[in-house]
Amino acid sequence: MSQNPNPPNLMPQLSIGNVINVTLHLYRAQLKLYLKLSLFAYLWLLVPLYGWAKFLSISALISRLGFRELMGQPESVRDAERYVRPRTWSFLFTAILIFFVLFGTLIISFILTGLFLSITRLEKVIAPLESVSDEKFVRNHILLAVFFLILLLLFLLIFLTCLFLPAVWIYSRFFILDLPLSSESNVNAIQSLCRSWKLTRGYFWAIQIIFIISILLFLPIEILLYLTGELINVVTSKLAASFISSYSLADSILVEMFSWGITLFNAVMLMPFFQLIKAVVYYNLRLRREGLGLRLRDGR
Repeated sequence: MSQNPNPPNLMPQLSIGNVINVTLHLYRAQLKLYLKLSLFAYLWLLVPLYGWAKFLSISALISRLGFRELMGQPESVRDAERYVRPRTWSFLFTAILIFFVLFGTLIISFILTGLFLSITRLEKVIAPLESVSDEKFVRNHILLAVFFLILLLLFLLIFLTCLFLPAVWIYSRFFILDLPLSSESNVNAIQSLCRSWKLTRGYFWAIQIIFIISILLFLPIEILLYLTGELINVVTSKLAASFISSYSLADSILVEMFSWGITLFNAVMLMPFFQLIKAVVYYNLRLRREGLGLRLRDGR
């Protein structure tokens, strides 16, 4: 990576807005490099097991590069790979471990929520609210129907929260788990999990807000890609119908090709941004928790 003579002018502690701004700065500054690494990472997914480990390793490499930029100690991809490559399998191990932790959390949430519903007989409380589906009732009692609809939505929100909030909370605590593993010396997979758990304490809602802002930031691009995909589907359908006799098969193949191409482009574009968010959050949390110094733990 080229040396950046003007690294971001960071405050001692970053606000949520500053996290997004600094991430965008890093993303734009080395966009071509990050997209290239992201594309290679997704191509590695075609190789079972080792390719999946390489995907996670390259993802962590992007985060490390961003973190080093924030430290004012930018390094080349080759130098970063020397540090990250020996830990390739550790990234896969942590991902598998987190998958089972989250899956187990969801199972427990579903079981506990089901027990709660069966014990409290909550469906009997909700049953009268189903009157909002009756057209005659809605016409005669519009305000009451709106009130019941709001109650139904509230119950649904509470239900979904009970199901998914524990898993979301745990994921947020392990949000930066690949950063200690890719940026600190003498840290193995388990220690990286512990580091992430310790650093993200009390930062749950901030991470959720950062996610929401990031989604809203990319929403116009997502809509544009969706509309582009639909336009391409229409054009390819007409072209296939006009020039190819076996219309249905050719159209299906062309549509699938363009659909996968747009999906890949979208994924390649988004992955570096979210990996850089991890780097900025990690940098900020180490400032808050540890008063991050001028050098990394690996002494570079």
